[in-house]
Amino acid sequence: MNLFESLAKGGPMMIFIGMCSIVMVAVTIERWVRLGDDRILPSGLRDRILELLRLRRYSEAMMECEGRTEIGLEVIRSGMSRAGASREIIREHFENAGRQVNQALNRWLGMLATVASISPLLGLMGTVLGMIRVFRVISIQGVGDPGALSGGISEALLTTAAGLAVGIPSLIIHNYFVQRVERANYRLEKFAADVLELLDRDGPLDTESAGNTP
Repeated sequence: MNLFESLAKGGPMMIFIGMCSIVMVAVTIERWVRLGDDRILPSGLRDRILELLRLRRYSEAMMECEGRTEIGLEVIRSGMSRAGASREIIREHFENAGRQVNQALNRWLGMLATVASISPLLGLMGTVLGMIRVFRVISIQGVGDPGALSGGISEALLTTAAGLAVGIPSLIIHNYFVQRVERANYRLEKFAADVLELLDRDGPLDTESAGNTP
């Protein structure tokens, strides 16, 4: 008996548990790619932007952000586009963009948490259905035929195991990605604070002399 035949004996609830496992794998792969440090804010680019801002080369700093797809740059572009405005206005734009980026970083994590929660419950439901089947057989045939009872018991045990096999990794993966999001948010907040301090010094001075500052 191969794996698929064994899973088929788990009954109809195995279909839903299998769908949960597909969602878990898909979300894990997508978030692993999207939440990589280089996909959020590469450290080399961050240092380059801060250096240009220290030299008051604001246009060059903005050009470094143009055409880039890193999600963290949305926060910086929003604040830098208001260079020369008051500190409160710049901070407000940083915060608004930061909330949007935070939503993007947390995308699909709610679904992963749902999979972690419902997979064991689906397994429990399969267990209940399997035991109902067992007692139905007992009521009809009695307990003299163990083979007649094995199908229901197998269904009960397989769905429980499958639900836990999907739910436990989903919970672990979800918590791991939550920590990565928190770390990414901290890095972006620190970067935004550094940019705000540099923009708040004297306001932008995109003059020829500033552009030629060594």
